[in-house]
Amino acid sequence: MKKSDHLFHLIKSLSRSEKRCFKIFASRHTIGDENQYVKLFDAIDKQSAYDEKLIIKKFKGTKLANNLSSVKVQLDNLILKSLRQFKGTTKKMYDVRELMDYADILYEKGLLEHSLKKLEKAKKIALEYEFYIALDEISILEREIAHKSSNFDALQKFDHETFYQARHYRKVNNDLAEYELLATRLHMLLLRHNRTRSKVGKERYDEIMQHPLLQGNPAEQEFACQVEYHALWGTYYFLLGNGKQCKEHREKVVTLLESRPHIIHDNPKLYISHMRSLMIFLGSNRLYEEFDAQVQKIKQFIDAIPEGKKSTNLQTEIYTTIYNAKLDIDLDRGLFESAHEFAEEVKEGMKHFDYLINTDGQAVLYYNLFYVSFGNGNFHEALAWMNTLLNQSFGEVRIDIQCFARLVNIVLHHELGNYDLIDYLVKSTARFLTKKERKFRFEELFLKFARTSLNHELSKPEQEVVFNAFTDELRVLFSDRFEEKALQYFDFISWAESKVSNKSFSALMKEKSKKTTS
Repeated sequence: MKKSDHLFHLIKSLSRSEKRCFKIFASRHTIGDENQYVKLFDAIDKQSAYDEKLIIKKFKGTKLANNLSSVKVQLDNLILKSLRQFKGTTKKMYDVRELMDYADILYEKGLLEHSLKKLEKAKKIALEYEFYIALDEISILEREIAHKSSNFDALQKFDHETFYQARHYRKVNNDLAEYELLATRLHMLLLRHNRTRSKVGKERYDEIMQHPLLQGNPAEQEFACQVEYHALWGTYYFLLGNGKQCKEHREKVVTLLESRPHIIHDNPKLYISHMRSLMIFLGSNRLYEEFDAQVQKIKQFIDAIPEGKKSTNLQTEIYTTIYNAKLDIDLDRGLFESAHEFAEEVKEGMKHFDYLINTDGQAVLYYNLFYVSFGNGNFHEALAWMNTLLNQSFGEVRIDIQCFARLVNIVLHHELGNYDLIDYLVKSTARFLTKKERKFRFEELFLKFARTSLNHELSKPEQEVVFNAFTDELRVLFSDRFEEKALQYFDFISWAESKVSNKSFSALMKEKSKKTTS
């Protein structure tokens, strides 16, 4: 998103009621040319893409056009103030902050008893929803009020009760901060490497998981810490391919969250995010019946969320959860026709959410859309999605997908008959893999095969010999659990088998999927 687009996307994110509230707010809280903000708001809202030149042309000769930059800044602030005034968020933390602000204002006015009552209300909500940072801040203001009033009973209460509560809150906050750091480090490795492909890669994950917090009994920790504990172990075992323990931890996270219905009602994004993690595991391990059950469960949960709580951020989370999970599972089953129909919905959704989807989600979506087209034999459409993926700047995010996309791109160009490009693609892919330190045994084997067998048209007898030999090599190689993970990106064995059998790539994948689940 360009910097100049921020105001445009803010306006486009507003619901009808929020837009109406802004206009009421603007009419009450502006002086002078009170309509210039509403005029600019309406002009931007009518645009399908932000075009500042058209805005300047529309208001040429007015104060608005001459001072557009400052008016945009003021409009941005005015919209945010209107959202705050009319409760643009329904999260309980908003109520806690508001009460704390009121308490602080009353404290500065010297109305200590009134301030304390506001704090008591804030504390009650914060305890119910386990907002430990807020509870810590509330305890600080409680102490200040006790000292300011010189009330012996209040001071004694702080000495005997409030201090120990505050110390507990700070310990929990410290533990949560440690969990946040561990989760960030693990997430960085996940984004860059995803599933570990070597013992060296495993050691990187092991180092993170040796933290003392992850060695103790989670049941002795607070609820929020327990969620983080099991989420981290679930991710660790997923990356290592330990299905049993990954499933155990990810199901535990969901169970914990469901034990606090008021918390997931207040923060549905948290629940949806962890449900997606569980669904990713179930799909990648071909536990299709359990996956389908979880899809129905998450859809029911989403349907029950009031429309007023479905913020743009939450809608994006719902989109990436449902669409990526559905595409993943259909592709894994070899259901390319079904995936193609669903892909049309995905493309429509991308018009609304593309700029909001994080880099990780974009990489997965583009790759899945490529895979859908490839599996259906629509190689030119597959090439368009592949080019979109390869031309996107993902930096150090999802190096695994970036690498496998380049490998599969060679397969794609072979299918298109672009044999004259293969040698160049092999060389550029080899350089990229070396640069990213991703030249594992499979990658070396595939590039060697592509260099000798994919850069020219083969006769049927030649094709049968080279692809059968390649398939045999793959089966031996994929007995290694680290190398076998390559199949989770693209079924190279089914593709190789399809070249020497009378069955299509998708038909072979369907057969394997049925055998796995039978």
